[in-house]
Amino acid sequence: MGLDADDVSDVAGDQRDVLRPAVRSSAGDVPAVDVMAGVDGNGAIGLHLHDDAATPGETTLARLPYFSGQPFQDGVDVFLPADPDASGTVTVTNLPRGDESRPQTVNVANWPSRGHAVTVMFADHPVD
Repeated sequence: MGLDADDVSDVAGDQRDVLRPAVRSSAGDVPAVDVMAGVDGNGAIGLHLHDDAATPGETTLARLPYFSGQPFQDGVDVFLPADPDASGTVTVTNLPRGDESRPQTVNVANWPSRGHAVTVMFADHPVD
């Protein structure tokens, strides 16, 4: 998914990508929020979501400096609570180019990050 958040002036409608993770879990539910709202089109093609050390247990949507300094990457502070037995679900919904009529959704277990990592990949355009 291309993270260039710039709107294309010659295409009708808002062309900004939207990425909304949410969690349903006994460790706590987290409603969907657009984590790309503050990403300003630095040419990144990869977005890392991490709970930063400065605000543990809280989503600030602040950009994470390490990732924005890497080629083609960016990072955002997002808290996604985990269950030790991964009994909850992290739902990640992508609206490519802001197209609400063609959402792409992936569900994964909410494993604790101490022993697990998850990669979710979306097409950077609406797919039928």
